[in-house]
Amino acid sequence: VGSDKFLRWYGHADRTYFIQISDPNDHLNKWTWAPIIESGNDEDISYVVDGTADKGFFRLWFTEEPTADPEGGDFDGDGLSNLAEVKIHQTNPLKADTDGDDLFDGWEIANLFDPNDNGSTNINNGGSGDPDIDGLTNSEEQDLGTDPNDADSDDDGITDGGEDDQGTDPNDPEDTADAEWFILPGDLDEDEVKTRSRTVTIPAGESRVITVVVASDEYPDWTGDESQFNDTLEWNIQPSEGDALEGSIDVNARNDEWEEAETEERECKGFSPAHVETAMTLTAPDNAALTVEIELSATNIGDGTLPSTVLVGVLPVVPVEFFPQLLDGDGVAIEGSENPRTDAGQSNGMSEEDPVANRIAHREIQMRIVDGEILEGKQLTWSMDPLFVPSAGDNPVFRGDWANSTTHPNRYEAAVHFGVNGFEAVDQATVHTDINESGESAIRANLAPVGFNKGRLRIAVEDFQGDPAKVADMEVPAIVVIDPGHGGTTNLLGSSANNATSPSGVLEKDLALTYGLALRAVLEAEADSEYLQLVVSMTRDTDDNVSGTARANYVRDRGADVVFVIHFNASDEHTARGTLEVRQIPSQVNLAEDIALIDPIIDRIVAAITPFDAGANKRTAVETDTSVAFDPKLGNTAEYHPIRAGYCEVEFLDNADIDELFNTGEQTEEVRTAIVEAIRDGILLDLKTQPNP
Repeated sequence: VGSDKFLRWYGHADRTYFIQISDPNDHLNKWTWAPIIESGNDEDISYVVDGTADKGFFRLWFTEEPTADPEGGDFDGDGLSNLAEVKIHQTNPLKADTDGDDLFDGWEIANLFDPNDNGSTNINNGGSGDPDIDGLTNSEEQDLGTDPNDADSDDDGITDGGEDDQGTDPNDPEDTADAEWFILPGDLDEDEVKTRSRTVTIPAGESRVITVVVASDEYPDWTGDESQFNDTLEWNIQPSEGDALEGSIDVNARNDEWEEAETEERECKGFSPAHVETAMTLTAPDNAALTVEIELSATNIGDGTLPSTVLVGVLPVVPVEFFPQLLDGDGVAIEGSENPRTDAGQSNGMSEEDPVANRIAHREIQMRIVDGEILEGKQLTWSMDPLFVPSAGDNPVFRGDWANSTTHPNRYEAAVHFGVNGFEAVDQATVHTDINESGESAIRANLAPVGFNKGRLRIAVEDFQGDPAKVADMEVPAIVVIDPGHGGTTNLLGSSANNATSPSGVLEKDLALTYGLALRAVLEAEADSEYLQLVVSMTRDTDDNVSGTARANYVRDRGADVVFVIHFNASDEHTARGTLEVRQIPSQVNLAEDIALIDPIIDRIVAAITPFDAGANKRTAVETDTSVAFDPKLGNTAEYHPIRAGYCEVEFLDNADIDELFNTGEQTEEVRTAIVEAIRDGILLDLKTQPNP
């Protein structure tokens, strides 16, 4: 028609036509879909073609699929519209699987695969590909409805292949396996080599026991004729850091082990008899995940119904429960404190029972190797690494010394609450326990009762490759006792309930209590934000008159690291200003440590007041003997003095300017917050830097 050329055919009604153009470089073998769809109507149909091109071939496809919308319809049900197939993706609109790899075109497009590549160019595009290396092929992922580019579709910590192997739903985070298992049974065909791969991730700071278990249906029928049964199992386990665990066995070489396993009725994931062939322990760094590539192979000699199976378990090492419960600042058990804290940066507290006599912090720990029943009877070797880093940034150290305790001088003891678990001491720092039928074991751990003393409990499993696995991080709580001065009414011995009164009528005992409560609040809030193990107690939190001796004994019996005494001052002239410390007489056994606590805090308080009042200043320390900070009453001795005392006169309450600043002015709350935060920071710095008792 003029200069235009057309392909023309007769279009039958109720048929829809598609056109392919032959590739001029590979005629009749490679075709391109034309971006056109035509509906027949019992008349001629024309399609304009390139009249300047070389000679070529055209091919018509048609379907009698009825539709009112031939372009928007999906004749082959592959999830792509007809027009999208021919115009965008160059896939066959009449064939759900264009490249014949058992994957629907729409599924491939949705998951970023090439629907025209059956895997011959890039294996990950084909049905047998496994781009996320979760042990499932693309075909299997399509059938399961899982994401072929995400090894853990439901984000529950178990790969999709691991869930499929164990019969849980890889799309449901509520239906999840306890541990990762990779299970490869041998094919029943003769000399068929069956292989699979999987990559698993160990989250930062967590440990896994990688356990290779073998099982075979050959065992009960084996006659001793090695030519009769000789399946082969192989494994190669390669972590991203560290040595690989690899090996292979001819199953005939393990009949003694299977005989023992059958006698003991050992089963693993439904396979029996089964035994542990080899294993390794792996721990990811605290700041990075660790990946592990697993490759398995199973070869069957064709003995019909007697396959051999290799199983690899990636079994978490977890703390299950602690005993006893921890106590809060009021000595009340903290509900839920028996449950492990395992988030990054968190540690588990330890308990100080009768701290004067025992001089130790302890906790019983029940741990589990998840799904570790197959490890029953294996012996664990326990060790402990220091985690407290001195302020100078040196290597981690333990604070204090177990030798200070005459009752518990070792790092580990047999658990009483959770059971002995075959406890056997090797030396002061190393002991053994056994894994029970639930994959569990338990122990009592001890640490010197110095605030923020911290250790990591680790286990090595007998005969297993790799470094010891992390069980839990344990931390001795820093114990701070706040002593708001005075309180109550004058007792029969004449002890004053209140020493100073402000011009506006505020009593020292009340202001000291207000500041004490505010200090407790900011200490506890800071501990929560920094994941610090910190217990804050008060000698009084109401208007009570508590004797100095009773206060000191309270501090001693709490096992305190620091007692901070809050008072306010007064003068005869009612005009004095300044913040000062009250020092004990020179006979105090740890006077230098007390000064190292209080001096920097006084400096911080003055700096906190100065922005509100330039008259803030540091006065000369007053030296006297106060019951609450007196070493003999605190329990400090020359050879063991764990408690540091800081006694502070915050300001002169009877000064009118201070009364306005601290009690009646618009900035009263801001001033109080600045002061208690300054004290808080000084106490925490002291707890982190002071020498051991």
